[in-house]
Amino acid sequence: MNNRRFGWIACGLGAALFASALGLAFWILQPEPEPPAAAPLGRLAPDEVRDQAGSRFDLFWPVPDQRVNSTFVPNLRGQRGWQTQVELRTNASGLRDHRELERKRDGVFRVVLLGDSFVAAAAAPYEDGVAAQLETMLRSAVADGASLGEIEVRPVAVGGWNLMSEIAFLEHNLHQIEPDLVVHVLGYNDLDSSHGFILGNVRSATYDSQGIFGDTHASVASPRQVSNHGRVPRGLIGSYLIPESVRRYALAGAEIDRLRKLLAEYYDAPYVMYLLNEPLVFGFGEVLGQKFVESEVAVAPFDVGQHTLRPLNGHPNREGHRYMALGVARFLADRELLPLDTAKLEEFGPYGPYAAGESFTREQAEKAFGVDGIPAAVELRGRRLVAKDQARTIVGGVYRGGILSPHAILALARGPDATRLTLEVRYPEHPNLSDGTTTVLVDGRKVAEIQMGGRPGEVVTTAVPLPPPASSTPLVEVTLESDRFVTEPTHDAVDGLTGYAPRAGTLVRAAID
Repeated sequence: MNNRRFGWIACGLGAALFASALGLAFWILQPEPEPPAAAPLGRLAPDEVRDQAGSRFDLFWPVPDQRVNSTFVPNLRGQRGWQTQVELRTNASGLRDHRELERKRDGVFRVVLLGDSFVAAAAAPYEDGVAAQLETMLRSAVADGASLGEIEVRPVAVGGWNLMSEIAFLEHNLHQIEPDLVVHVLGYNDLDSSHGFILGNVRSATYDSQGIFGDTHASVASPRQVSNHGRVPRGLIGSYLIPESVRRYALAGAEIDRLRKLLAEYYDAPYVMYLLNEPLVFGFGEVLGQKFVESEVAVAPFDVGQHTLRPLNGHPNREGHRYMALGVARFLADRELLPLDTAKLEEFGPYGPYAAGESFTREQAEKAFGVDGIPAAVELRGRRLVAKDQARTIVGGVYRGGILSPHAILALARGPDATRLTLEVRYPEHPNLSDGTTTVLVDGRKVAEIQMGGRPGEVVTTAVPLPPPASSTPLVEVTLESDRFVTEPTHDAVDGLTGYAPRAGTLVRAAID
C-alpha cells in the first residue's frame, strides 16, 4: 500500500471518528425525550398497550396459582378504564389499592374485602368505592372505649375474578395480608364465570358478565330475567338447579371451608359472606351443611342495585357503594364482629337493610330463575348466537360466533314429548385436531363421541336419543368435552386485564325435540 493511499485512509478514519464523537456528544447533551402520553386501556392488543402506554406498563403474566386467572396490570398510573373512563390506578400487586400489599404495622386492625369488580369499584373512582367508604365508616363508628387500633379496609379484588381466583390469591398472600377479619363479597357470576372456574388460568372469552367479548357468548337465564339492555342479571349456575351448578357449589364449598380453617388457625380471623344475590344463599347452604353457619351470611341491600351507572355501566355508583358499605358495617355490628356504635353509622345517610342468609328457600330459587321459561334451542344467525325468544341459553364455553371452548355446557328445556338431542358442530382444519374427540354428555351421562378431525371444515351432525330425566327440573344439561383445542396468536387487553381463548370448534345448532 503506498503512502498516499494510507494517508487518505487515515484521514477518512479520523474524520469518521471525529464525526462519531461529535454525534455522541450531541446525543448525550440532548434533553431526555418526553415519555409517550398515557393511552387508555380500551380494546387494545397487548403490543398496542405496550407501544402506547410505555414499557413500565408491561402486561402482568406470572401468577402464583393456575386458579388465579388474571390480575390488573400492576403499577398503572393515569390509565382510563371501563366505559366511564375513570382512572385505573393499581399497586405493584396488580390490585386497585393506593397502598401496597404488605404486612401490617403494629396497632392495625385489618379488614379484607375479598371479591371481584364490585369490590374493586369498577367504573368508579377508588375513593367512591365500597372499600374506601367502609374504611371511613368503621373508623368513625368504633364504640367509645373500644381498643381496636387503626382500622384498615383492604380490597383484594380484580374485575373478572371468580370465587376460585379470589380465594387462591388470598391464600397465597396470607403471610403478607395478615387479615383480622375477611368479608367475602360474592355475586352470581363468581360461580358463573365458567371456564376459569373449572380449569383456572384462562380468563378467556367464556367469561360473559362484563359483556367485554361481544354478545355471542351467553349465560343461562330465564327470559323474564333479561334486562332492557340485553344483560342477564344472573345465570342459572347460581340456582343450584342443574348438575353443573351443583358441581360448582361443591367446589366452592370445599374452597371456602379450607380458607375458613386457615384464617381461624393462623390469624384467629373470622370469615363471613356478603352476597349480592339471594339465590346464592341456597346453594352455599346445601353444600356446606353443618360447617356453614347461616348467621354468618348476609345479602346486600336491595338499594345497591338501584344506584348504578346504567345504562352506561351496571356497576354501582358512589351511592350504590355507600349502601353496600353501610350494609357490611351494620352486618358486622349486628354479629358483634366489630365493636361499632350503630348510632354513629346513622350519620352516613339512609340505610337499606341487608337480608339474613337463613331466609331464602329452594322454592324462591326456582321462582326467581323461572326454569320453565328456558328456550328449547339456540342457533347461529350470521355471526351471532341467538335463542328462539332471545334469552341466553349457554351455561359456559360458547363465545364469538358460536366458538366452543374445550368445556362447553348447554342447558336446554325438555318438553313433555322430547325424545332426541341434535347437535351440529364444525371443526377447523388444524393438525392438532386430527385425532381429537368431543365427548357428549347429557345430565352427566355419556351419550356420544364426535371425531374432530373426520371432516374438517364441514358441519358434523349428531342426533342421539335422550336418556330419562335425571331430576324433576325441566332442563337437559348437555356437556361437550373436547380433548383437543387450538388457540390463536391474538389476545385481548381490556381495562387492564388480559386473556386468551382456547377453541375446539363452532356450534352451529343445538336442539331438543
